[in-house]
Amino acid sequence: MEAWMVLVLIGANIPVYIGIGRVVFGSWENFGECLRFWFTPDIFSMLRGEFTEDAWAELKLLYFVAVCAVVVWVQYVVIERLFFV
Repeated sequence: MEAWMVLVLIGANIPVYIGIGRVVFGSWENFGECLRFWFTPDIFSMLRGEFTEDAWAELKLLYFVAVCAVVVWVQYVVIERLFFV
């Protein structure tokens, strides 16, 4: 796996990440809330009665990162098979 190609793909896909983020989160506010829950320890969310919201926000963030990683991986595989057979 060529590291430079992966870095180029990561940088070139920033508009794609923003589009995926709009679909997953809906707004920057919701994205910020998901980040807040990600950095908040689960025990604090549990004590505040926000454990369900915390779990859902962390799941959305994990889904977003996974979809973005799959996009880069698929592009890498396609480019590698088309040009470096």
